[in-house]
Amino acid sequence: MQEESLNTIIERVNELIINSPPVQAKEKVKTFYAPTAAMPNEICRVSPFFPLKRQDPRKKEYLRNEVITDNAWGKLLFTGPRLTTYEEDILLAILSILDDPSKRTTGKFGELDSYAYSGSLLPILKLAGLKSCGKNYKRVKTACGLLMSSFLELQSYSYVEGVRKVKSTILTNMIMFYGEEEDKHTIVVNPFFYRLYKRGNYSLLDIEKRLKIKSNIGKCLYRFVVSQDSWKGHYLTLADAINLNKNIENKIKKNQLVRAIKELIQYKILDGKSKIVKDMVILKKHPLLNSQKRNRVSPHGV
Repeated sequence: MQEESLNTIIERVNELIINSPPVQAKEKVKTFYAPTAAMPNEICRVSPFFPLKRQDPRKKEYLRNEVITDNAWGKLLFTGPRLTTYEEDILLAILSILDDPSKRTTGKFGELDSYAYSGSLLPILKLAGLKSCGKNYKRVKTACGLLMSSFLELQSYSYVEGVRKVKSTILTNMIMFYGEEEDKHTIVVNPFFYRLYKRGNYSLLDIEKRLKIKSNIGKCLYRFVVSQDSWKGHYLTLADAINLNKNIENKIKKNQLVRAIKELIQYKILDGKSKIVKDMVILKKHPLLNSQKRNRVSPHGV
């Protein structure tokens, strides 16, 4: 797949939007929801996002049909600009807005149903923990362009009586459309998200709690943890699941995970019993996290 400029991508998908049926009116729901983002479980466990620092040169790499993850949950082949937790910040902010029925619209992208948001970028900035300034508005637009430039082949694994079943999904862009007209911005997410929402196959990430997490590795670990009730396994399995740098020494990976686990214990995401013993990781959700999930009323009607 060749690299495309943001303008070329917008022009290409804009033709589909123009030829699609009109977007339905916004759903009139006044119920207040705490800011949460519904992330598909497949993406929580087999993720395209890397926990890189701002100045890491790998952020500028263009990946071509690269196997990012291959583990017990699935396999992910990726083509496009390498995505990081900084792009994930913006995606989760968008998903959080779409989680509120009063702020989203439901319509068609081509022949498929999906969710869309039209309005100011300011709510996205706030949910991503960013101040309102020109630099950050540009960051949102850049992140949308990168998410639009991604091509994912996701193979999800399930097991029936010990036999592995494989389900393949192709995502041509995580965000299908980004466009702006004067001060109004329109963002359409991939119908893949819409379908999983309708089936209830997602986990809720608490946006306010996630904003408290300082480390990018901690954010990736939170995404993984929220889709699990508890988990036990080798620390290298976990390191690969959250896309830690494969080229660093194993003892550094272990130390990074130890610090991330302690951080999530601090913010009551993980229970205090979570730890690494020798080479085995024990992760247990904090009771408050499980309580929030049980008490949350889904806005997606599932």
